[in-house]
Amino acid sequence: SSAAIGSGSYSTNATDIEITGGTINASSYDGSGIGSGDSAKGDTDIHITNSDVTAKGFIDVRYVSHGTGIGSGINSSGKTTIDISGGTVKAMGSGDGYNGSAGIGSGSDSTGDTSITLRDGVTVTATGGGNSSLGGGGGAGIGGGANSFQDTTINISGGTIEKATGGVGGGAGIGSGKGSTGETKIDITQDALVYAYGSGGAAIGSGESSTGKTTVNIHDTTAGKGVKHAFAYDGAGIGSGHYASGQTYITIRNASVSSLESSADSTNNPGAGIGSGKGAKGNTAITIEGSTVKAVGGNGAAIGSGALISPDEDAMEADADITIAGKVTISAVAGKDGVAIGANGKEQAFDDLLPGSSIDRRNTDGKDISLPGDKTAEKTPAAESASNGHLDALTGLTVTDAAGKAVAYTLTWQGGTVTVKADAAFASLQMTYDALC
Repeated sequence: SSAAIGSGSYSTNATDIEITGGTINASSYDGSGIGSGDSAKGDTDIHITNSDVTAKGFIDVRYVSHGTGIGSGINSSGKTTIDISGGTVKAMGSGDGYNGSAGIGSGSDSTGDTSITLRDGVTVTATGGGNSSLGGGGGAGIGGGANSFQDTTINISGGTIEKATGGVGGGAGIGSGKGSTGETKIDITQDALVYAYGSGGAAIGSGESSTGKTTVNIHDTTAGKGVKHAFAYDGAGIGSGHYASGQTYITIRNASVSSLESSADSTNNPGAGIGSGKGAKGNTAITIEGSTVKAVGGNGAAIGSGALISPDEDAMEADADITIAGKVTISAVAGKDGVAIGANGKEQAFDDLLPGSSIDRRNTDGKDISLPGDKTAEKTPAAESASNGHLDALTGLTVTDAAGKAVAYTLTWQGGTVTVKADAAFASLQMTYDALC
């Protein structure tokens, strides 16, 4: 079917949609509420500014449909670009027990690349398509539809994602749909405030059984902003989905991130707080630098690998390559069968944290399991002045020119490096043992 606002089914023409201000209600069946129709081949550009929008990929909940709230229709192959700033947006995808479309993003089984930008104070609620009575569907709340082949880029640089929820059966809250194969890139920065939820898929990351590469970059968030809640059942809070086999790269730099506000919420989640989902086969690389992070594991690690499908199996979890650098404040509560920070039952140590860093590790009973080096003292002013300084003269140190005449000099030091500067083309330095010590 055609989009409610946008192109018709099987359309080959490019479509530009500009919505500024006003109140919009749009619903379709297999096309989009706003965007392209079913099996559209032409490119679609969607720009929504300061509008109050409700867009649904269905007309009547009593009937099975497959549409996207805002984006491309099912089986579409044209490129889709979505830019939303200001205003309020509520977008819902739909789906049957096998294929669900995204709330904002692509339709199920689509192949056209999708780019999504959310910015400048927009408030968003987005739910991926899936029909629980028929077994699922797995469209992402924001991102890709189920079984889609396209690459997806998601940029959130401002506004509030009040609730991004993956569709029943494996969609990520923000990221890819169930069974997707394309690459997904997610960038969250500046004034973004994000709450995301997944079921099978990650809250932020890849969908269930997805095979494509996933990159999550959360960086340079404004104070009081960032990711406040990222929880998924079977998937990771931030990372990969249940059974996902694609590689996952997570970077948290100069940002505030919380996978869960309460560890009580995690008891039924086999995935990691930040890392891989339950039974995931793809490895995960995690870098945390200069950030404040709170992560809670369910059965998996707080930061690292999710739980095995059966903990009694003689098998390894997906590996996690974890780097923590800079000045960080991290709270990590291990899952029942996992570690606080690490993989395959092993806590990972970090020896090069900057002064003032704190890593607090707890097991599921709240016992402190922190390692040596997890907490580093702040550098005091006295210590700072002892390791760095400047003098115009030092008793026991003499600097002379080529004629043997004493010349003025300055002496500076930083850490273990001492520098002497003299106002002469040639200078000789003589130092007593006491001055050296």
